[in-house]
Amino acid sequence: METAKRANRPDITLTSPAELLSAVPYLLGYHPSDSMVLIGMAGDGIAVTARAGLPGRDEPPDRLGITAHALQNNEVDGAILVGYGPADRVTRCVDWLRRLCDVNRIDLVEALRVTEGRFWSYLCEDTECCPVEGTAVPGDDSSVAAEFTLAGSQALPSRETLIRQLAPVTGRTRQAVADATRRLLELVGDGDRADRDTLRDKALAVLDHSVATGELPSLADTVWLGVALEDNEIHDAALRSVDRPGNRTGVSLWIWLTRHVQAGYRARAAALLAYAAWRAGNGVLAAEAVAISLAGLPEGRLAGLMRHILTAGTPPWKTVEFGSR
Repeated sequence: METAKRANRPDITLTSPAELLSAVPYLLGYHPSDSMVLIGMAGDGIAVTARAGLPGRDEPPDRLGITAHALQNNEVDGAILVGYGPADRVTRCVDWLRRLCDVNRIDLVEALRVTEGRFWSYLCEDTECCPVEGTAVPGDDSSVAAEFTLAGSQALPSRETLIRQLAPVTGRTRQAVADATRRLLELVGDGDRADRDTLRDKALAVLDHSVATGELPSLADTVWLGVALEDNEIHDAALRSVDRPGNRTGVSLWIWLTRHVQAGYRARAAALLAYAAWRAGNGVLAAEAVAISLAGLPEGRLAGLMRHILTAGTPPWKTVEFGSR
């Protein structure tokens, strides 16, 4: 299950199923396909948006991973369901989620299916507003899409597009990073205390400058910070910097490091990206970062804790405690 939280979300009123469908890609950050989306309401506002891939026809719907615990964590009292994909696969997931909502006394506000560019409601029986042949899904030029875009939100074409944004750099940039990493390791690799102190001081200076100004580091400075994240003190300072008042870099610094550092240092940068993205309310980006981090460092403590936080649907405004790495 991937979640997008209410942090930094524009205040836009949605009054119809068509407007709701225009909003979903902006709530997630990309256009979903073969997906089940649950929009959790708290009062009149959206508390959380959860997305999961549709289970296969031979898989049980509880494979969605959308749990009552996650909804309770976000104080959800109403739900909107939107399934994207073939009618049979969507309908059994909708039925399962309707039972989940009913058992947990969560009001079902709307339930929609989107198949091949048209949508149907599971709740509306009025054929004038919900014809049996379905209704065309609004395009990207809708007024709701324009409002989200004006507010600074974006909707990528697909989840795969989002994943590609985290892909390692290639070509000359990759070679420049490799060369800079080799030179740095030649400088500090013998374990000399003075060299380690130099690395630590330089990395902290790079971190502080980026957080204070919002500027991304040079390739050389990126390598210093990426290598220094092996040090628990630097790692913990980086983790604390995410919540530092006046932090101007947001997730951009950690996306930059995740893409640019060499493979052996990518896991720790990605774990910090997961934390920064979760704090910013972007659970989708956080989930991808966790996957990258655990692929490179399966025993990574921060990535493991972030996986637990995302699975539980823990809201980003809650206080959490982390140990080193």
